[in-house]
Amino acid sequence: MSDMTTIYTLLWACADIRDSISDGELPRYGLCNSILERLARRSTQKEHVELILKLLDEEFKKWPEFSGNQLYPVPGLKGTGYADAVRNGTMYTGEYGAARLRLLDFIINDLRGMSNEAV
Repeated sequence: MSDMTTIYTLLWACADIRDSISDGELPRYGLCNSILERLARRSTQKEHVELILKLLDEEFKKWPEFSGNQLYPVPGLKGTGYADAVRNGTMYTGEYGAARLRLLDFIINDLRGMSNEAV
């Protein structure tokens, strides 16, 4: 199990992304790069970033809709995938974007559960 600092930091980054989306600000990147962007703004140490990304990979694997590919955890739908979403601007909109948001919500809820268990 990950240490609480790692759990809380990833939870903060994911919740911040979700809040931005709720406010109508769609990220320019997928989840991994959006998380890395937030960690860089906080000047998170490289070693801690590696732990956070390892935890993120574990979260991807737990998600019932996981594609099986840690680099592209959101499955392509109806012949579309990550590259199409980037090209079409649908990373967080449409059917593919809805799957990405389900992944984000899954991670947030799972991390909240993990943090509550530790209390």
